[in-house]
Amino acid sequence: MIDIFIISHFVLWTLLIVVSIALIILFKTVQNLKMAEKRNLVNEEEFLPRRDSGLPVGDLFPKLEIQTLENKTININQKGVLGSIVIFSSTTCSVCDEVYPDLTSFSKMNPELPVFLFSEGEKNELDKKIKDFEIDVPIHLITNDDLIKTKTNVFPFAYFLSPEGYVLSKGVINNAQGDLNILIKMADGNEGLAV
Repeated sequence: MIDIFIISHFVLWTLLIVVSIALIILFKTVQNLKMAEKRNLVNEEEFLPRRDSGLPVGDLFPKLEIQTLENKTININQKGVLGSIVIFSSTTCSVCDEVYPDLTSFSKMNPELPVFLFSEGEKNELDKKIKDFEIDVPIHLITNDDLIKTKTNVFPFAYFLSPEGYVLSKGVINNAQGDLNILIKMADGNEGLAV
């Protein structure tokens, strides 16, 4: 009888140790998964969707001189700035309407980063958007040829260009303030690609 008591006691302690070890492993695994998920969320917030679309990073932007709606010729690669932001939009794009309200304020708060709006659509529709959203940045009415040259097929899409006109970062934006700041952060480390 003493043997059965010792054996049951031994089995009980063995099970207790095994279950304790399993709980510790489970707890650590759950902690690691939570940490990995947090790192994943942080990393995703540092990038814009569709960053694989458009011109490759490091390529020279093909349209460095534009004709604005006011018939002014403007160079995108301006001297004395940190870079330029080119935003592609369409008058028929409802998501683009979320970007327009902050364009002017972003441009005024960041004079070292001129913003250019390349828009697809009818001029009268674009004039209405300018009035409705009080857009005060240089606007270029684009053609299908412009879209082909810039490999842009989604709106609203933004490029951050070096002062010389090379693509440093790009992606789909859904609001001007937050996403344009992400666009600029994405360019960190890509300055050396512009030759």
